[in-house]
Amino acid sequence: MKRILSLFLALCAVPLLCAGVRTSRASAPMASSGKPYYIMVNRAQSTVTVYELDEEGYYTVPVKAMVCSTGRKGHATPTGTFTIGGRWTWLHMIDDSYGQYATQIKGNILFHSVCYTEKDPSTLMTEEYNGLGAPASLGCVRLQTADAKWIYDNVARGTKVTIYDGDDPGPLGKPDKLVEHIPEEAANGWDPTDPREDNPWHALLSGQGEGGPPPEPLPPAQAVSYALMAQALYTLSGEGGPVGGAQAVDWATGHRLLDGVAGQDFDPSALPDGGGLPEGFPGGKGGRSSDDVKLKYIDDDPDSYPNLFDSAKTAVTAGGKARLIQSLKALSGGDVQEAVDLDQVLRYFVVHNYVVNGDSYTGSMVHNYYLYEKDGLLSLIPWDYNLAFGTFQGGDSSGAVNDPIDSPLSVSGDGDRPMADWIFASPEYTDLYHQYFEDFLRTADPAGIIAEARALIAPYVERDPTKFCTLEEFQAGVSALETFCALRTESVSGQLSEAIPATDQGQAGDPNSLVDASSLTLSDLGTMGMGGGPGKAPGGADGNGPALPGQRDGDQDYSSQPASPRPEGLQQ
Repeated sequence: MKRILSLFLALCAVPLLCAGVRTSRASAPMASSGKPYYIMVNRAQSTVTVYELDEEGYYTVPVKAMVCSTGRKGHATPTGTFTIGGRWTWLHMIDDSYGQYATQIKGNILFHSVCYTEKDPSTLMTEEYNGLGAPASLGCVRLQTADAKWIYDNVARGTKVTIYDGDDPGPLGKPDKLVEHIPEEAANGWDPTDPREDNPWHALLSGQGEGGPPPEPLPPAQAVSYALMAQALYTLSGEGGPVGGAQAVDWATGHRLLDGVAGQDFDPSALPDGGGLPEGFPGGKGGRSSDDVKLKYIDDDPDSYPNLFDSAKTAVTAGGKARLIQSLKALSGGDVQEAVDLDQVLRYFVVHNYVVNGDSYTGSMVHNYYLYEKDGLLSLIPWDYNLAFGTFQGGDSSGAVNDPIDSPLSVSGDGDRPMADWIFASPEYTDLYHQYFEDFLRTADPAGIIAEARALIAPYVERDPTKFCTLEEFQAGVSALETFCALRTESVSGQLSEAIPATDQGQAGDPNSLVDASSLTLSDLGTMGMGGGPGKAPGGADGNGPALPGQRDGDQDYSSQPASPRPEGLQQ
């Protein structure tokens, strides 16, 4: 279905971080969340402290402290309390760097090891290891490999994590690294804490620490994936047959049977697509998750905008950098006409918001767009809409069909997405945006575009022996796309006529006005399951078949073209 969605509209790149305020600690102990542990990350002290429950059901008993690195200037790790999600044994990051034992904190903010140049534990970036203990990442929480593995192995999905700033590192203090500094002549490409038997540091450090080196992890052949554990439990329960696939995982996680269980694989329900959690995670080299990619004005120093200028697709002069920064400054100050190509950006957001693309600038990931600057005016170039139409992160049909056009997706008007916020900050611009939306609904023919794409693609789907879906699934996807567009048009028309509220707050107060989307099954359009057909993953009919050559369970490579700005003018 990706190809159909791309043919319908090839539209639009950059991840979510929030600056936080300084606090000394959570104001009160965290009450039990039903998980064994609670984690606190002190950004100011570069320390992670893990707590377990006391007799009264509060997380007050410190059990482990870890030295860490959080986000450096311009890439602040977000503060707040979050919930542990998926996990990956290896994660491919920007510029072909890799992190071990990645555990999701929020969106694309993760715990993970210091980065490697290859998916190989002997290719550690030694200079990054030496920087551990001070702000250094692009937003993630970097750890020594053994500490990242401890979280990966022991911290259950659903565990709470609080990130804050404080003067006290915590009750266990800030621990030292196992090797405080690796000199260039001693660098052997390994993290000294890596538990693998062939780590040369074990011999070098013999006699240091308590109990010798950590135990060797299970070899891949003996490691059991979440998917296989879920299938076994599902079959033994008597509720499922020998082939359960995603249904087995949903059943097992719904009954909380996998809480705290760490297999070599991660929970397939958290599987990202190349467009969902891309390779450019903060914490890797050259990440995309910061205020600059939200198009916020930071200061006048070009070095504060590395994700814009370092990944530019055209040559960037000093003058071009200065122009772009001044445009962002004008945008943040409300001088929109001096910063934005009004007509182009309004038209962009009309179509963009119609197709409800959560994998985008307006979504939680804040990515998948190109920025174009010419003569000091900014505009956006569409890119990567394969998870549009409400399909990103398994959205619900009603929420997608009725997504409010005046507070679309993650846009709240609080200044966090300045390139969109200006439209809704001024009645004049909001009215103009509505006029453009009315013109779009009057002149666009989604049904005709879909019919043309169906006729073009269907014969190839029928004949292609390597297709990711059956012809029947393809036809169901096309029908779902037609239904989505018809219902979306009805909802947007109602919002423009004020019969349906056009904001989140308004819709929450008047849910009966929303268009009924019960006839639409979004999963027919496809899911984020690693590029298979609807609800499928490569390698097996239900995503549980053998891995592709060169891959193994839980050891996938998520690569997608990183988003890039386009200052100085468009080049083909």
